[in-house]
Amino acid sequence: MAGLPGIIRRISAWIPGIALCVCVVCGVAVGQPEPQADSKDLCKIYPLYCTALEAAQTLDETIDPDAAIQNFHQLACEIQDRVDPDASPREKIETIAEFLFEEKGFGIKQEENYVPLQKYGIHIFTDPRGCCMSLSLLYMELGRSLGLRTGFVNIFSSNPHVFVKFILPEEPIYVETTAKGTIIPDFVQFIIDYQASSPYEILDYKTFGAVIWNTSANKHAENGEFSKSIVQHKKSLDIYPKFAHAYASLGQTYEWMGDYDTALMNYRKAVAIRPDHADAQVNIGKMLIYQNDIDGAIKATQKALEISPTIATAHCNMGMLLLKQGFVDQGLQHYKKAVRSDPFLMEAHYNLGLYYYEQKEYTEAAAAFEIAIRSEPSRAEIYYMLGGCYVNMDRPKSALKVLEQAMNLFPDNASLHFVMAWAYLKNGNIEEALAAKERCEELGGKIPASFTAELEKYTQQSESGE
Repeated sequence: MAGLPGIIRRISAWIPGIALCVCVVCGVAVGQPEPQADSKDLCKIYPLYCTALEAAQTLDETIDPDAAIQNFHQLACEIQDRVDPDASPREKIETIAEFLFEEKGFGIKQEENYVPLQKYGIHIFTDPRGCCMSLSLLYMELGRSLGLRTGFVNIFSSNPHVFVKFILPEEPIYVETTAKGTIIPDFVQFIIDYQASSPYEILDYKTFGAVIWNTSANKHAENGEFSKSIVQHKKSLDIYPKFAHAYASLGQTYEWMGDYDTALMNYRKAVAIRPDHADAQVNIGKMLIYQNDIDGAIKATQKALEISPTIATAHCNMGMLLLKQGFVDQGLQHYKKAVRSDPFLMEAHYNLGLYYYEQKEYTEAAAAFEIAIRSEPSRAEIYYMLGGCYVNMDRPKSALKVLEQAMNLFPDNASLHFVMAWAYLKNGNIEEALAAKERCEELGGKIPASFTAELEKYTQQSESGE
């Protein structure tokens, strides 16, 4: 059993004002937290972690919040027992790294970066490999348990990232949790080297709750649960009203709902707070395209490119806008810049394919659509266009191979059945062409009169033995 000095050491490690609660819930025996510690009391000590639990439960109702908070509390008590209360802040920070990454085996699992429950650190006790958000959440809460003031740096980009900030009287210390708790010696230069064009914010501990709710809201939107998404975005903005990225994410939710006016309003709120928010500027341009305000869309997209010259989506949209205006060479250059910045950006390859198809340059169009399918194999229109390219290139067997793959995914897509009929006809499979045509019509598709006439001609030739 620990004596009085051990209890005092543990109390001194906690935030002023809640030391009594900590003393009660941690118990007396070193390294042995009270198993029946009250979860409500623990949520007063670890408010961010409990916010993460609340958000995670909206995505997975099977989560046991009491068990999760107890697991986290045990982790906090273990590290308290390893830290000398007289240790310097830097020594405490280094101890957190040793404890998590060497003793407990925590680490980065990059493919888990967009799995919400890993983001919130719920399952990392059974599989201690998370992402920058889950590891940063652990770091901030464990740091606070050792009496350190914490905050974080939130980077908004195609590769979003979070760094932990320890607020010290002399100079803050920044930690990259995905590099096993590496302390960053020159953070300003590090940010420049990391991604100079990305907006970032240095925020306090409490505001991390806004990031948690925004992340959960985004996942609900991806699942088509738009009402839940909007509620959670608003929770995020209640915590941090100047959270530009939350307004941008809320705008995207409304965009997916088809409410482009409200989407545009929220994107504009984002750039009013952060004029350097390139993604929001891109989406303003997109909404203005929907409103047929081409000049406004070009200005917004150009602004995005001034902020971030390599942002692929901006180049893709600018390419489309310039082609619409008849500036072919400039438009094609922007499409090429888009695919250089993001070789797997489906929209850029698809739009480039459409342009070449309209110009009857079917070889170039097919090459673009082939990459688009590899980037996003769940879009029926790409199979439709690629099949059409192959038919026009007099490669019906290639068309049929692609379209058979498409039929496994979209068996009731009328347009695909039409292209299938066309490919069968070109390949000399008259009966199959007729069946595909009839199936297209059953699904409500319209068959061009020219195709019907050609099919009848081939049928007559087949019947006469020609």
